Amino acid sequence: MFPLLLATGFSFEATHTITENALVATFLVLYTFAYSPGAGVVPFLYSSEIFPQMLRGQTTLLGLFAGLDAFALIMVWLFVPGTERQIATMEEMNYVFGVTTRRHMDYQVNQVAPWCYDHYIRRRKKNDLPPLYRYARLRETTNAT
Repeated sequence: MFPLLLATGFSFEATHTITENALVATFLVLYTFAYSPGAGVVPFLYSSEIFPQMLRGQTTLLGLFAGLDAFALIMVWLFVPGTERQIATMEEMNYVFGVTTRRHMDYQVNQVAPWCYDHYIRRRKKNDLPPLYRYARLRETTNAT
Protein backbone atom coordinates (compact mmCIF):
# COMPACT_ATOMS: atom_id res chain seq x y z
CA MET A 1 0.00 0.00 0.00
CA PHE A 2 2.87 2.36 0.74
CA PRO A 3 4.20 2.25 -2.86
CA LEU A 4 0.77 3.24 -4.15
CA LEU A 5 0.57 6.24 -1.81
CA LEU A 6 4.12 7.18 -2.76
CA ALA A 7 3.17 6.99 -6.45
CA THR A 8 0.14 9.16 -5.71
CA GLY A 9 2.39 11.76 -4.12
CA PHE A 10 4.77 11.76 -7.08
CA SER A 11 1.81 12.07 -9.44
CA PHE A 12 1.37 15.67 -8.30
CA GLU A 13 4.67 16.46 -10.04
CA ALA A 14 3.22 15.79 -13.51
CA THR A 15 3.57 18.68 -15.92
CA HIS A 16 0.07 18.63 -17.43
CA THR A 17 -3.06 19.04 -15.31
CA ILE A 18 -4.98 16.32 -17.13
CA THR A 19 -2.12 13.86 -16.71
CA GLU A 20 -1.75 14.79 -13.05
CA ASN A 21 -5.46 14.29 -12.34
CA ALA A 22 -5.49 10.94 -14.16
CA LEU A 23 -2.42 9.65 -12.33
CA VAL A 24 -3.65 10.76 -8.91
CA ALA A 25 -7.08 9.21 -9.48
CA THR A 26 -5.56 5.98 -10.79
CA PHE A 27 -3.18 5.50 -7.87
CA LEU A 28 -5.86 6.39 -5.31
CA VAL A 29 -8.23 3.82 -6.81
CA LEU A 30 -5.45 1.21 -6.80
CA TYR A 31 -4.70 2.08 -3.17
CA THR A 32 -8.38 1.63 -2.29
CA PHE A 33 -8.45 -1.76 -4.03
CA ALA A 34 -5.32 -2.83 -2.14
CA TYR A 35 -6.65 -1.57 1.21
CA SER A 36 -10.17 -3.00 1.05
CA PRO A 37 -9.62 -6.78 0.89
CA GLY A 38 -7.01 -6.74 3.65
CA ALA A 39 -7.55 -5.65 7.22
CA GLY A 40 -9.13 -2.46 5.88
CA VAL A 41 -11.80 -1.29 8.24
CA VAL A 42 -11.64 -4.30 10.54
CA PRO A 43 -9.59 -2.58 13.28
CA PHE A 44 -12.18 0.18 13.51
CA LEU A 45 -15.10 -2.24 13.65
CA TYR A 46 -13.31 -4.54 16.07
CA SER A 47 -12.39 -1.76 18.48
CA SER A 48 -16.01 -0.65 18.73
CA GLU A 49 -17.24 -4.20 19.43
CA ILE A 50 -14.73 -5.49 21.99
CA PHE A 51 -16.21 -3.70 24.99
CA PRO A 52 -18.68 -5.62 27.17
CA GLN A 53 -22.34 -4.74 26.83
CA MET A 54 -22.48 -3.10 30.26
CA LEU A 55 -19.73 -0.61 29.26
CA ARG A 56 -21.21 0.29 25.89
CA GLY A 57 -24.16 2.07 27.44
CA GLN A 58 -22.04 4.23 29.69
CA THR A 59 -21.60 7.17 27.40
CA THR A 60 -22.07 9.53 30.33
CA LEU A 61 -18.37 9.45 31.09
CA LEU A 62 -17.49 10.30 27.51
CA GLY A 63 -20.05 13.11 27.55
CA LEU A 64 -18.58 14.43 30.79
CA PHE A 65 -15.10 14.36 29.28
CA ALA A 66 -16.30 16.23 26.18
CA GLY A 67 -18.08 18.78 28.37
CA LEU A 68 -14.95 19.37 30.44
CA ASP A 69 -12.94 19.80 27.25
CA ALA A 70 -15.40 22.40 25.99
CA PHE A 71 -15.28 24.18 29.35
CA ALA A 72 -11.46 24.17 29.27
CA LEU A 73 -11.51 25.61 25.75
CA ILE A 74 -13.70 28.49 26.90
CA MET A 75 -11.53 29.14 29.94
CA VAL A 76 -8.35 29.23 27.87
CA TRP A 77 -10.01 31.56 25.37
CA LEU A 78 -11.07 33.88 28.19
CA PHE A 79 -8.00 33.85 30.42
CA VAL A 80 -4.91 33.18 28.28
CA PRO A 81 -3.61 36.06 26.18
CA GLY A 82 -2.63 35.21 22.64
CA THR A 83 0.89 35.97 21.50
CA GLU A 84 0.60 35.16 17.80
CA ARG A 85 -0.29 38.59 16.42
CA GLN A 86 2.67 40.58 15.13
CA ILE A 87 4.77 40.48 18.27
CA ALA A 88 8.36 40.98 17.28
CA THR A 89 10.24 42.01 20.39
CA MET A 90 10.38 41.10 24.06
CA GLU A 91 9.28 44.63 24.94
CA GLU A 92 6.03 43.99 23.11
CA MET A 93 5.56 40.81 25.12
CA ASN A 94 5.54 43.02 28.22
CA TYR A 95 2.50 44.81 26.80
CA VAL A 96 0.69 41.52 26.20
CA PHE A 97 1.20 40.24 29.72
CA GLY A 98 0.82 43.72 31.21
CA VAL A 99 -2.89 43.86 30.33
CA THR A 100 -5.05 42.83 33.26
CA THR A 101 -7.03 39.61 33.02
CA ARG A 102 -10.26 41.52 33.54
CA ARG A 103 -9.51 43.79 30.57
CA HIS A 104 -8.50 40.79 28.43
CA MET A 105 -11.73 38.96 29.30
CA ASP A 106 -13.77 42.08 28.57
CA TYR A 107 -12.08 42.40 25.17
CA GLN A 108 -12.68 38.72 24.34
CA VAL A 109 -16.37 38.84 25.32
CA ASN A 110 -17.33 42.31 24.04
CA GLN A 111 -15.08 42.67 20.98
CA VAL A 112 -13.83 39.31 19.72
CA ALA A 113 -16.95 37.18 20.27
CA PRO A 114 -19.35 39.56 18.43
CA TRP A 115 -16.80 40.03 15.64
CA CYS A 116 -16.40 36.26 15.21
CA TYR A 117 -20.17 35.80 15.22
CA ASP A 118 -20.67 38.45 12.52
CA HIS A 119 -17.65 37.42 10.48
CA TYR A 120 -17.90 33.62 10.53
CA ILE A 121 -21.56 32.79 11.25
CA ARG A 122 -23.49 35.68 9.70
CA ARG A 123 -20.82 36.08 6.97
CA ARG A 124 -20.71 39.86 7.26
CA LYS A 125 -17.39 41.37 6.39
CA LYS A 126 -16.63 43.81 9.18
CA ASN A 127 -13.61 45.92 9.84
CA ASP A 128 -10.69 44.45 11.71
CA LEU A 129 -10.86 44.20 15.46
CA PRO A 130 -9.64 47.19 17.43
CA PRO A 131 -6.27 46.32 18.97
CA LEU A 132 -6.12 45.33 22.60
CA TYR A 133 -2.44 46.09 22.91
CA ARG A 134 -1.11 49.56 22.13
CA TYR A 135 2.52 48.92 21.29
CA ALA A 136 2.65 50.50 17.83
CA ARG A 137 4.08 53.68 19.40
CA LEU A 138 6.96 51.65 20.77
CA ARG A 139 7.90 50.47 17.27
CA GLU A 140 7.71 53.99 15.86
CA THR A 141 9.94 55.43 18.58
CA THR A 142 12.52 52.66 18.33
CA ASN A 143 12.62 52.92 14.54
CA ALA A 144 13.03 56.72 14.65
CA THR A 145 16.14 56.57 16.82
